[in-house]
Amino acid sequence: MEPVDNFRLVFVSHSGEDTWVAKQIAKCIESKGAMPFLDEADVEVGAEFEEDIRNFLDKADEFLVLFTP
Repeated sequence: MEPVDNFRLVFVSHSGEDTWVAKQIAKCIESKGAMPFLDEADVEVGAEFEEDIRNFLDKADEFLVLFTP
């Protein structure tokens, strides 16, 4: 995912069990004019997973952590 000028970049951290909830939160983030990052949606198959995440974290304006019971 390439950042778009004037967008807030929001990294959404979640466990695999919470993917559905994280996707719903990402939709809300997008509806407010920001750009969310979800690993399953934004890291290409075969890519360097950890490197892609670190690169986005370096660019992110916000960091959202999803904790569920």
